[in-house]
This record gives sequence, C-alpha cells and structure tokens, in this order.
Amino acid sequence: MDPDSEESIGNSVRRVLDLIDASSDLQGKKKAMIKPNICCDKDWTTGATTCPWVVRAVVQWLNENGIHDITLADGTIVGQDTLENMERIGFMRLAEEFGLELVDLNKDKRVHLEVDSPRVFERIKVARTPLETDYLINIPVMKTHICTSVTLSMKNLKGLLDKKWKRQFHFMGLDGALADLASVVRPDLNIIDGTVGMEGRGPINGTAKEAGVLLASRDHFAADIAGSRAMGLDPLEIGHLTMFAERIGVGVESYWPHLIGDADFKLAFKKPVSARDQCFSGVELDWGDPCSGCANALGAALDHLERDGDLEEVQRRGGVLIALGKKADPDAKENLFLMGRCQHRNRKKGIYIPGCPPQSFVIRGLFYEMIDKETVYRREDVLKEAEEAYGDELEGD
Repeated sequence: MDPDSEESIGNSVRRVLDLIDASSDLQGKKKAMIKPNICCDKDWTTGATTCPWVVRAVVQWLNENGIHDITLADGTIVGQDTLENMERIGFMRLAEEFGLELVDLNKDKRVHLEVDSPRVFERIKVARTPLETDYLINIPVMKTHICTSVTLSMKNLKGLLDKKWKRQFHFMGLDGALADLASVVRPDLNIIDGTVGMEGRGPINGTAKEAGVLLASRDHFAADIAGSRAMGLDPLEIGHLTMFAERIGVGVESYWPHLIGDADFKLAFKKPVSARDQCFSGVELDWGDPCSGCANALGAALDHLERDGDLEEVQRRGGVLIALGKKADPDAKENLFLMGRCQHRNRKKGIYIPGCPPQSFVIRGLFYEMIDKETVYRREDVLKEAEEAYGDELEGD
C-alpha cells in the first residue's frame, strides 16, 4: 500500500474487508457509526489521527452494501473542540459529500454500563450514540503511547468517555480501566489504520511512521494482539491486553490470531523513552521501581520542559527530586515531587502528581506552577481532585 495514494489506500481497505468477509455481517443493518481517532487537531500525516481516505473507503463500502445512515463520532482531548478538529483534518468535507451525521461524543448523552468482574470500575459511563447504532466500526491509528505502550482498538474506545471519566481512568488505573471498558463495548468491526502510524512519544507528540499496513478484525482483542506484534512490540508488556486476556481466560504468550492476506511483515516501532534513560538538568529521580506508564509519562513531560527551556529555570531554583514507584519513600523536602498513585501515601511530603499513570500535561502544569509560569493545573486543584478520587483508600500502604 502506498500511504501517499488515496486510490491505493482505498483498494487496501476493500481488500482487508473482503479477506474477512465483513460484508456478510451487514445483512439487515440500517445504520452504522464510525469511530476514528480524532484525539487532537493534527493532520493524519503526522500519525496522530485517522486517515480520512481510510474512512472514505469504509463509507463507500457501507453505501454499496445498502447502509446510508452513517454517523462519524469521536471525543477529542480536553481543551480542543471535536467538530473543529474534524474540519481541520478533513472529515467535515467527507461528511458533506456523503451526508454523514457528525457527533461530538464529549457532548453526547450518557449511559451507565455494568462491568462484570471489574478490574477498576463496576460501572462505566459512556456515550449513548455508539450503543444505539446497528453496526459500530472502530478505526484507531497504529501508535505507541507513553502511558499504555500502544493505542490501538481498545484504547481508541476511551473516546466514548466524557472529560470527567477520562480523568477517572487516569486516576484509578488506566490499563485496568481500559480492560473494563473493552469488556462492555465491543465494536462489530475494527480496522487498525497503519497508513501512517506514530512511534516514540505517542499518541500526539511522537514521530510519524509510514507503516503502510491495515489490519481488520471483528475482535478488538485479536486485532490489538496482532497489531502490537506487527509493531514489533510484546503484548505481554501491554497492561490492558494482559488484563483483558486474563478476563477471557486466554494466555497472551500462546495466543496467535490467525492472519490472512499479506501477513509476512515486521515493523519496528520505537517505544516511548523512559525518564530513567535520559539525563535532565536540575532533575534527580528517586526510582522506586515504577511501571512503564509512569516512567514514560514523566520522560515525555521532562523532554517537553527541556525543549521549551523550562528546566533551566527549574535548575536555577534549586532543582527537583521526583519520587515514583511503590519502593520510593523519600523524606519531606522543598521541591519534592511525588508522582503517581503509588506515592499517594507520601502526598503530604511535597508536591503530589496524581494518576495511574499521571497525564504528561498535568506533570508539566505543576512544574509551570513551580516556576511561576501560567498553567491551568495548580497544586491545590489537582490535590483536591485526587482526594475526591482516592479518598483514604491508600492510607497505610
């Protein structure tokens, strides 16, 4: 497949759909919803968002199979507008051409879903529109992710959550929460868009990678196992996949989905870089054996701060000590940052950064406050939000 050719991409979409005989599932269906990845306002050529040419081919395929009532829906990141991002990326033109309904899932009506044998949440509040369609199509981008190693079919479902629930997922345990969500929302069709993927510090600030591949499956778990291996990554190191596998009684190491088509290819996506693998001026680490999510999120935040020159100001103010991981137990001191849910027990010793793992932009925001730079994430507000989420559940750990 040629990632620069709309015709080539369209032909490839049709081929993967034919390979799994996806048309056989459309009999009697009247309406469909497509959930791409429109996490931000970046063009698809950066690898951050779904390629509109892939979506166009899927819409044409639906039309040819008698489905014309089609909704295109997603919920973009906090601070951006979903419909504006759709217009920037090219989905608005697509909607006008084919008469698609556009829905901002951040503003959609909500429904509570009960989770059997939950890892994190007994009930999850999700957007209603995806649940009311006859045929749900999930089109994530093939990307690495600083908090979850990869973002593929399961992670793309996080777009069904509103702002509050997205934050709750990060506070309470992102991988486990994703496994819970994937157990109650199962798309009818998953197409992993690897026309242009993203490696390194995805899902937004990584490096574009022209993978030139598409993977399609009715099963989001099988798609993600195959997708992560295609990226050169080990599913055993991806928390939400191992947790979901445990839920359905499958061993990840021995689970190899049957592949058809051009399956003999191997890609080498660069992983997110851990904070421990770099040296940052003015930053000392109390490394308490943290998970990769915390380590990578911190690495991404510090890299951003260094590129913007903010760590120079941190160093002028005496530098910082950052404690992360269960085994870290620092003494209270000035300019001590305590990162992640594992450090909740030490939160009164310094500046606490909540999350499991914390979001990179929240980490940066608390650094901005330290150096008197404008930020919407202030220590008092973040700590209050953490207390509402955690309460006293971790006291005595």
